[in-house]
Amino acid sequence: AGRDAGTDLAVLRAEATGLTPITWADGDALKVGHLVLPLGRPGRSVHATLGMVSALGEGLRTATGGHLDRYIEVDGSLPRGFSGGALVDTQGRAVGINTAGLLRGGATVPTATVRRVVSDLLTDGRVGRGYLGVSVFPARVPEAAQGKVGATRGLVIVGIEAASPAERDGLLVGDVLVAVDGQLLSSPADLLAVLEGRVRAAVTVRVLRAGEARELTVTTAPRA
Repeated sequence: AGRDAGTDLAVLRAEATGLTPITWADGDALKVGHLVLPLGRPGRSVHATLGMVSALGEGLRTATGGHLDRYIEVDGSLPRGFSGGALVDTQGRAVGINTAGLLRGGATVPTATVRRVVSDLLTDGRVGRGYLGVSVFPARVPEAAQGKVGATRGLVIVGIEAASPAERDGLLVGDVLVAVDGQLLSSPADLLAVLEGRVRAAVTVRVLRAGEARELTVTTAPRA
């Protein structure tokens, strides 16, 4: 039905009957110290390993543009072949889906994220994220120009993809992206966050170019 590279999730349609869906646990009830079982099917049968929730945190942005509503860390590395399997509590309820495709050592996509992404995939076949087509690197705005752009930090453009919105609408390598629609940028994650949900949308981009502040209108494209 659809896939989302940003969260490493896909929805498959199966012509089958008599299937019993798993029960989903309330992710907010998960606490540090709770025992959990990562499940996988590295071969023909289901395998399980016992772990413990070692850390919980706020949401985080993945390198591919997705947003995980909560950070869940389980002690130990994800065993080989367990990516795509459920992380369940001691009552057999799913608290997330494990993946080796987002973070080194593995990660868990929490319940809230799974439900949100699945809903989008079933409705539209994709999760809407805007795309500019730039490669960026964090940079400090020169002190003499900080007053002109209203910021001390930004993202210097080090690459622009051919035929991308950035190339079409006039962004240049060397421009320092300072803000999109008034939201200041200090890291690549900030840019991904501000573009989430803004597909084929005209956004106002504030840049520092050759020491001068400029504003351009860029119409985003859907991220593949």
